[in-house]
Amino acid sequence: MNARTVLPTVGLAALLVAGLAGCSPIGPTESSSTAAAPASSAAAAPATAPASSQTKGQACTLLASSMETLSTKLSSEYTSFTNDPKAAVAAIQELSATFAANVRKVTEPGALALGQKAEADLATFVTAAQKAVAHPAAGVAAVQKQATALQKDFTQVGSYCA
Repeated sequence: MNARTVLPTVGLAALLVAGLAGCSPIGPTESSSTAAAPASSAAAAPATAPASSQTKGQACTLLASSMETLSTKLSSEYTSFTNDPKAAVAAIQELSATFAANVRKVTEPGALALGQKAEADLATFVTAAQKAVAHPAAGVAAVQKQATALQKDFTQVGSYCA
């Protein structure tokens, strides 16, 4: 199995994740924050605002916007997944970095925890895609596993924000 046969699988997995992200239900802005488990203090806290200043609705809007961008970009890059595997992985890396930057803007504890989980799984997906390009025979299962994890993450964000 070569990179040209693996990357359609990587691309399909990415599109499945992005498609789900693009249609995740994100509810209207709320004026109060919903109680949730406190976010880990291990991550560097943003210096801009305390967690209580951002509503659940505002946090969800940030995450929804980021997931929409992810979905649109992955959909538009699908052809490159089969034509230029390395460029496709580079595009996924760029999207992962953009998503991570948007997650850092979230301060509402519940949305932050879910966003950080999705961010970590997206980074793992990028690593799996890189390995799939380098070692196609061994990489497909890892890509599919991470695609499933990302689908779950984005579904949880959608459910939280509904």
